[in-house]
Amino acid sequence: MTKVLHVVLNQVTKDTRVLKEVESLGRNGYQVTVLGVQNDAGDLPAVEAHPFFKITRIKLSTKKLPKVRLLQYLKYMEYLFRAVRFAREYSPAIIHCHDLNALPVGVLSRARQIIYDSHEFHRGRDAQGRFMNLSSGLIENLLAKRADIIISVNEEIALRLQSILGRDVSCILNADRRADSGALPGENGMTLREKLSIPKEVKIIVYAGRLFAGRGLVNLLKMVPYLKNSVVIIMGEGPFLPNLQALIEKDHLSGKAFLVPAVPYRDVSRYLSTTDLGIIPSANTSESYFLSLGNKFFHYVAAGIPVAVPERPVLRQILKKYGIGIVIDTGNPEAMAEEINRMFDNEEHYREYRARVAKAAAEFNWDNEEKKLVGLYAGLAGSKIP
Repeated sequence: MTKVLHVVLNQVTKDTRVLKEVESLGRNGYQVTVLGVQNDAGDLPAVEAHPFFKITRIKLSTKKLPKVRLLQYLKYMEYLFRAVRFAREYSPAIIHCHDLNALPVGVLSRARQIIYDSHEFHRGRDAQGRFMNLSSGLIENLLAKRADIIISVNEEIALRLQSILGRDVSCILNADRRADSGALPGENGMTLREKLSIPKEVKIIVYAGRLFAGRGLVNLLKMVPYLKNSVVIIMGEGPFLPNLQALIEKDHLSGKAFLVPAVPYRDVSRYLSTTDLGIIPSANTSESYFLSLGNKFFHYVAAGIPVAVPERPVLRQILKKYGIGIVIDTGNPEAMAEEINRMFDNEEHYREYRARVAKAAAEFNWDNEEKKLVGLYAGLAGSKIP
């Protein structure tokens, strides 16, 4: 059985792409371990066994140091030391490095074979600033040469990386498996609509994702008063949650906007399947955002609901091809509401949107992406691993 190590700099609790990939590989006969990081509280299992893979979490002694840039580098250096030592002792046939910050582990551990899985366009991240983006580009140019396979999350980013790196870059979409029911596990078979006591005639607009500043969530709530017969559900967790709670109270949006806790990744699309529209409200604040599809898009499609998305080339191309939603001006709450009201006002057109989403879900499906992933692994293992 071929040993595989997936390396990621998070706690491996909600990284849907990583969890889907390692489960798929385990189902297809690979012995898979995921190397993650212990959380701040230190209360996650150091070793966590799952039916098709295992998670090991590194505990960092520097974890509780203040989050200033110089000390963040120190934390990263400790992480590299511990991760590389683990990788060398584990001695996998393949190291699968998720994102640029994990790629040095594969290179420094002298892995027999390396897969570089780029989840975003690292040279164009708004939070880093110009100097860090340039540094990311230089590091990626240097280290990606050592990768046997390079993977990205959509065709647009894959083409950019292919042009920059002069290498073939494969695309594995972060698609979901198709949702099969709207009932909530552990909720007495209730749907999300029933749990929140939302009348059948009221349309539900849903956001499902992490709650951070800069995700367009303020404008999403500011849109609510302009909606005609709809409510907004924000499902997720993150540091911006208190801000959203305060805004709902300040603007008297109770009963019109709901905050719902995050759910396990396997259940997200099922939870959403009794809503009416999935929204991506984030603005294009960086090149990385501009090129992204986003996990939310795939959750919505798998749930069988139309989408309202910002102006991005890859999203507009999909909407043009499949006719599954609308483009909205995420910087203008009133204009967003007008577009959504117009969609819901025309029941016949709305039903056509839903019918087309059902067809698109057959293509944007993890079963298809799993075949591509396993095919890449089979080619790699077959050509170089005895």
